[in-house]
Amino acid sequence: MFSINDLSFSDLYLFKDDPMIKVDGFLEPLEEQYGEETRELRERVLKRQADTNNEEFSIVHNEQRYRVAVYECVSGYEATLRKIGSDVVDWNKLGFPKHYLPMLLHKTLQSERKVVARGGIILIGGKPDSGKSTTSYALIDQIMCHSPWFGVTIEDPVEMLLPTRYENGATIRQREIKSSNFDDALRIALRSNCDLIFVGEIRTPEGAQLALQAAQTGHLVITTIHASDLAGSIDRFLSVVGKTDQNQSMFSNVFRGALWQSLEKSSGLANRTMNCKALFTDPEVRSRIKNGELERLTSALETQQAKIENGRGLEAS
Repeated sequence: MFSINDLSFSDLYLFKDDPMIKVDGFLEPLEEQYGEETRELRERVLKRQADTNNEEFSIVHNEQRYRVAVYECVSGYEATLRKIGSDVVDWNKLGFPKHYLPMLLHKTLQSERKVVARGGIILIGGKPDSGKSTTSYALIDQIMCHSPWFGVTIEDPVEMLLPTRYENGATIRQREIKSSNFDDALRIALRSNCDLIFVGEIRTPEGAQLALQAAQTGHLVITTIHASDLAGSIDRFLSVVGKTDQNQSMFSNVFRGALWQSLEKSSGLANRTMNCKALFTDPEVRSRIKNGELERLTSALETQQAKIENGRGLEAS
């Protein structure tokens, strides 16, 4: 029996009349043989939205997990379903340069420590449909494999299921919370004596302040953020929390790194390729953030890349 789950696509668009799928970044019509299945799925999704009054949630359809967004159009309610991988992707298979992981986890290339450094904020930035969530889960998985920590995720919705317990004793709990309740969930996480907090997206000044507080008190905070470039990720976070001297100083002290990525489709290629950049904490970066000189972070990035290419690493932070 045919099932839409067997098709290779990233998104399923449950339009009222003509459902479509997105393959390698491009829309394609869905064959009629999947019509009855998609009509039943659309009815199920719209009933869930009506029953819960929530426009974003996750569902499981024939053992395949989807992230759902429901929206109203002139023709009525429609929905987009993002296919979610059942397994967390191995970080080493994502295509990032080898120095990214140790610098995010241990702060500097010069460090010989294998234990993940505590505290601070890591931003995972990018445009929509750039793989931010996949990268975030892979990074969390690496952290938990390296350190026997207690981690909490705050998501809307939960997109991939992480192991609840790791061989080294690390434990993680995933919470599916409406975005409007993220701030309350962050407060609870701060009181739970956890080591790692992942927030799907920080959207309010209060939430950003709580994230800074968590980072200052020894929690490692990871969050995704919509941005068109690397410096824009940092600018976006500061715009949410408020660009005051105090907030810029606090953020400069807890900033661990920002990773920005996009998936680009080149002419003649069937699949998209990873385009990525990263900025890590060092004295120059902290100074630029503290003084609000975000436009000069590009030069700081170039300096870092030159040091890394020359095998010098970065100054101890």
